[in-house]
Amino acid sequence: MSYSYASASPLRNESLYLMYRRFFPIPAPSQKLTPVSTAQEMHDYIAQRMGALATQGKIGIMLSGGMDSVMLAKFLPEGSIAYTLDYGEGQEQHSEFAEAAKAIPPGVTHKKLSVTREAYAEMARELTLLKREPLVPHDPAFGIGARVAREDGITHMVYGGGADPRFAGFAHFYKDPSYEGVRKAIIKQFVAPWHVLKSPAPVDWVLGHFTVGNRVDVRGFLNIVGTEGQAVSDTLRACGLTPVAPLAEMVWTHEFDIAGRGGKYPLRDLFKLIYPGKSPNKKAPLPVPYGAWMKGYVPARPEFRTDRLHWFGGKNLYQIYALELYMDLRDAHGWETPPGDRLMA
Repeated sequence: MSYSYASASPLRNESLYLMYRRFFPIPAPSQKLTPVSTAQEMHDYIAQRMGALATQGKIGIMLSGGMDSVMLAKFLPEGSIAYTLDYGEGQEQHSEFAEAAKAIPPGVTHKKLSVTREAYAEMARELTLLKREPLVPHDPAFGIGARVAREDGITHMVYGGGADPRFAGFAHFYKDPSYEGVRKAIIKQFVAPWHVLKSPAPVDWVLGHFTVGNRVDVRGFLNIVGTEGQAVSDTLRACGLTPVAPLAEMVWTHEFDIAGRGGKYPLRDLFKLIYPGKSPNKKAPLPVPYGAWMKGYVPARPEFRTDRLHWFGGKNLYQIYALELYMDLRDAHGWETPPGDRLMA
């Protein structure tokens, strides 16, 4: 059985997006990665990279209360601006501003971006028109940040993307590296297309591409296909900013010891080096009130089945919504289907 090619189904890209949050074409991963084997080497690379940015333009950072962006904030040059999302009254459980404020270095401005459901939907439409592909759920958050940043004169936007695939994140994918084990983890995290589309295309060939003898190369899968790919960097570019993701520019040279040390242990070691005696804040990644916003959503297009929508939480419902929005705009504007039928690995 070959796993190299996609089906010729007209819903090929739609199915791929639901299962993996990717869309053809899937480019080959960057070969220009800096090898690192210790927390100190990671620290030195980030310091050099962030220091060089100060001569290239005005720097912004999408700053949450989580470990990845908080570490990068430590290296911001004076005059930079940090942007943190806030969803207002009634959504305090999603607020990260107070926690993020603890990481603001001297000489750096911290801005709270107030986000409403209406603003999120407006940005989703705007970005879909710009990118001509369905958005990953948090794309509009970065779009809102980018729009304000452009008004502030920001040229380069730093963010914590790439931390998980590069440094032993997504530990749940490694617990059972068998084909069925990883497949179940993907289906649990994302949206199985056969639960949402009436005529889905086969998508298991993508995972099969990384499977040898029923064992998945999880690290290879996450680095090439990932769980959202280049979505954020593409969004920032579409908004006129240069994306900067220092954590994605490095590669850990050792085999991961997730079983012995836990997920993201290289980054936890780096955090201890940057913030001695402190512990990283435990948080959901990019918390957005999807549950409240997507309550009652039902796709209207005939390609969708609706009998299993109750299986999904707010974030996955938003993913379905983003796909339907793309399909509506594609039809309205006559966009061609993006090319590609294989992984460029």
